[in-house]
Amino acid sequence: MEWLFATHNEHKLREVQSFFSQGWLLRSLKDFQIHHVPKESGDTLRQNAFIKWKAAAEAVSIPVFSEDTGLEVDALGGAPGVYTAVYAGENAPADAHYLKLLEALKNEGDRTARFRTVICYSLPGGGCAYAEGFCEGRISTEVRGLKGFGYDPIFIPSGAEQSFAEMELDLKNSFSHRRKAFQDFLKKLNEMQP
Repeated sequence: MEWLFATHNEHKLREVQSFFSQGWLLRSLKDFQIHHVPKESGDTLRQNAFIKWKAAAEAVSIPVFSEDTGLEVDALGGAPGVYTAVYAGENAPADAHYLKLLEALKNEGDRTARFRTVICYSLPGGGCAYAEGFCEGRISTEVRGLKGFGYDPIFIPSGAEQSFAEMELDLKNSFSHRRKAFQDFLKKLNEMQP
């Protein structure tokens, strides 16, 4: 089964590939020489996932899925949320985003948060549908670990003492919002099979 994952992010591609069994061939935008990425101008994760899905689906003839993920911090009213990837500015380095978040929470006792992932995927015969997953947790008080990407060095999932960036991929996947979204996606695909 061949699918295009509408991303240029090698970290996400590697993580998502670990969710699928043999028989799946995942391709990225790079494989199709698609360099233009549409602006994620939606007000919700679902809207952004759709924007990325639509652009990719119009460019290729195989099924497509895209995803958008946000970190929702309760003490910040759900921010950065849909702006997670640009929290410290569009061209800011990855660590600038989580360092800004740590600064915003430095005097805050409530550090509860969650990662939420929304997947938009092609339906047989046209159109798209959605799958979703989330992971509850908390924001650490300091940067912890060197693995992972994005906000992984400051996010500790519920039921764990390590940050995502301190975990090996298999352990991270046992908690992962992205894995849960892909489980929902695969379940829905299986339900569509005759």
